[in-house]
Amino acid sequence: MMDMFTIILVFLLVFFDPEARPDPEFQLPSSVATQQVAEGTTLRVRRDAIEVNGQSVLPLVDGELGNAARDGRRVLAVLGALEAARAQVPGGELPLMVECDQAVPWSTLGDLLATAAGAGFQSYRFVVLGGADGPIPPAGAAPGQVF
Repeated sequence: MMDMFTIILVFLLVFFDPEARPDPEFQLPSSVATQQVAEGTTLRVRRDAIEVNGQSVLPLVDGELGNAARDGRRVLAVLGALEAARAQVPGGELPLMVECDQAVPWSTLGDLLATAAGAGFQSYRFVVLGGADGPIPPAGAAPGQVF
């Protein structure tokens, strides 16, 4: 029994990050899924901006694309950033990890997924909150790493 508590204590000490503060403006949907987040290119869709691997690519207004330059449904600024990010991945076969604020309209998300397909991403995964515990850390995440 003591071994079990020791393992839990070590786990909590390794993954606890006192500096990590949730962004109150960014609300991920909740889920009861227990699958870990895989590594790959990250597309983060906030109400005020779109980010690719942490770099702001395009501003949004209340989650809407507005008059962003397009080629059909593909958003050109995001297309260029996703193509550049995919070129940096050896083999280019990792899935696109989509973090989307729950207030962003589906029309915006649909256009961004069409853009990702145009950039060559064959699969994508949505990142959601794992219940009350927050996002499940990626496999191989460094201790204290904010993702």
